[in-house]
Amino acid sequence: MDYSQPVVEAHKKAILQELEQFDQLSFAQISQLPLCAGEDALTADDDINLVLWVHLAFETVVALKQLLIEDILDVKTTTPLVYHMDGRTLDFPLAKKIELGHYKEPHWVPVIFSKGPKWNGNNIF
Repeated sequence: MDYSQPVVEAHKKAILQELEQFDQLSFAQISQLPLCAGEDALTADDDINLVLWVHLAFETVVALKQLLIEDILDVKTTTPLVYHMDGRTLDFPLAKKIELGHYKEPHWVPVIFSKGPKWNGNNIF
């Protein structure tokens, strides 16, 4: 799927502004941002059965991947409790083992995003 880099930059800006306010973000929070809801999913790069989140805009997925590659964001696994507190979870079994090829059907990997090593206030544009 093609995307417009200026649109991706708008998604990056929305994500970074939210992170500036909260220090950590879940997909439940990101998916509620203007522009970010859609029909795409973010899965582990080499295993579509390790699902990070669904119902995202394609440009949001691209923006998150770029921010991670640029080391502006960090990502780590978390407990489903974080998502319960944020008001949204996924209706998939919880992935208890994060190993490529381990699951034959989709399993949810709850993660949170935080400021990466190259984060600075100027990243918000």
